[in-house]
Amino acid sequence: MNTTKKFITKLYHNILFIIKNTKVLFAISLLFYILSGMIPYVHVTALSTIITEGDKIICNNAAVMDTSIIYGIIMLAIAILMDRLLLLGQMPLASVLSYQIKTKVDCLIVEKTSKLSYEYVESSAFQTKLKAVYKFANQLPNLYKTALQILKSVIIMTSLMIGFQGSFYLAFIIMVGCLPQFLLSYKIRKKQHELDLQVTSDQRLQEYYKELLTKSQSVKERHLFGLKGLFTTRWENISYDIHKKYALFRYKSLRLNFLGDISNIAGYMIALVLLLLTPSIDGAGFLSLSVALTAIQNGVNAFIGDCIAIRGQVLDDDVVYDFLEEHEDIQHPCDLKEPITSFTFDHVSFTYKGSSIRALDDVNVTLNAGETIVIVGENGAGKTTFIKMLLGLYPCQGGKVLCNHQSVDTLNRNTYFKRISTIFQHYNKYPFTIAQNIKMTLGEEAKPTEDMISCAKEAGIHDWVSSLPKGYNTLLTHLRPKGIEVSGGQWQKIAIARGQTKPADVFIMDEPTASLDPLMEAEIMNKFMNMDSRSIKIIVSHRVGMATKADKIIVFEKGKLVEVGRHKDLIQNKGVYAQLYESQAKWYTSYSSKEGESS
Repeated sequence: MNTTKKFITKLYHNILFIIKNTKVLFAISLLFYILSGMIPYVHVTALSTIITEGDKIICNNAAVMDTSIIYGIIMLAIAILMDRLLLLGQMPLASVLSYQIKTKVDCLIVEKTSKLSYEYVESSAFQTKLKAVYKFANQLPNLYKTALQILKSVIIMTSLMIGFQGSFYLAFIIMVGCLPQFLLSYKIRKKQHELDLQVTSDQRLQEYYKELLTKSQSVKERHLFGLKGLFTTRWENISYDIHKKYALFRYKSLRLNFLGDISNIAGYMIALVLLLLTPSIDGAGFLSLSVALTAIQNGVNAFIGDCIAIRGQVLDDDVVYDFLEEHEDIQHPCDLKEPITSFTFDHVSFTYKGSSIRALDDVNVTLNAGETIVIVGENGAGKTTFIKMLLGLYPCQGGKVLCNHQSVDTLNRNTYFKRISTIFQHYNKYPFTIAQNIKMTLGEEAKPTEDMISCAKEAGIHDWVSSLPKGYNTLLTHLRPKGIEVSGGQWQKIAIARGQTKPADVFIMDEPTASLDPLMEAEIMNKFMNMDSRSIKIIVSHRVGMATKADKIIVFEKGKLVEVGRHKDLIQNKGVYAQLYESQAKWYTSYSSKEGESS
């Protein structure tokens, strides 16, 4: 009982959601389905009249056609014409309704995703769930069609039963015969929903390998390392496993559907036999009632199918609505009104989910306005995690990150992020114009401003942009005919210009120069270090050469902050930093020696 009540409540809320977002179109569609539900009664009544009156004409050898049969023919023609017109009207209406519903749901999913914590969104569990959400969200528009189809089936069955009251018991027998089919179909739909959820993770992997085989980004390594065979084999194996699961499900479903069909046919045959045994019925009456019983059976079967479908659709929609009710990342009301003057890490620790090793382990350090800080360490030492903690993307599991002596976790993210400009190692490549990529505005006419050009010059791309036919209005995408593809180095310069364009109190560069040549890297870093003396400038790198001019060097090793100081002091300490510096210096010295020998 509770399950049924819960289902009805969810169905009500789903239908209400659809009505609120479609309104007039839903009302028109509702009218169409009501009229469609009345047509079978008119159709059967007209056909019954034609058969009965036609039988009388034949039996009485009448030369003149009775007006009743003429009315019956006209009614039948009108019913067929109306059915066709309503069908033609429903098709474009259904398309527009589906578009409106899907667009609204997609907007809600995107909005919800933006409110979830970065840590959760980054997880594999979330990505699998999001795929399932989009998969089932695409089916949501079918819900309104199924609900209206159920209403149509109810109107068909009710009108036919009222019209043929004397044969109500025959209709009841047909309905009883359809009951096993209803129960079996319900079981099949439930199993299908479970299977759809089960294969979601496999489907994600299947799409990943498909992208590796088709996307242009992976074509070089695919050919150079001969990976096509490996990727193809794995894609085929996963595809086969998914197909095998669905094939087994379809085989089992086929057997259950066959049992349901036997029961369905048995009920109909029993009703026909009882109709034949009725003493007062003649041939015309039998034919008329058999047509009515066929229409009733079709209505019952449609009703059962739609009830099962809507039950499954509500189950599918649960995945979507559960997602929309996910716990959101709390937006704290504490606005950051003053410029950022300091950051303090107070015994900060952090461990990624699924790992037993601390990414940050009891980190203590203070960063002050006017300082240029370089964070160094081997890959996986904790450098990027440190930056993400500073940005408040991850919550503190131990200790506190303070900004102006306030916990970052209590600050309003919107006002906080406005004061920080970050260039990540894995920056986004937007399919917009160069101007839009730098200024991050989607206006149709994003004209280059003085500050944009200045930042482009500092990033070393202004001369290149000026040489392009459309300059800053050049599209950076292969998705458009007039778009162009650019190198990784040019993209990095665009990302650097983007980060420098934003007015901020804190500027962060997280390994952003990996694709640049050493001279350009040195030039950009020198300009970066000489920016606004009042701001906090942070550079994250595994190259220690650029740390020589820093006000403060922070050294990470295996999640621990092992050293803090200036270049000269850390070299004298002969600790981790000195080892890193000497090892990289030896590499350059060795390389230079070999170059000299070869020349």
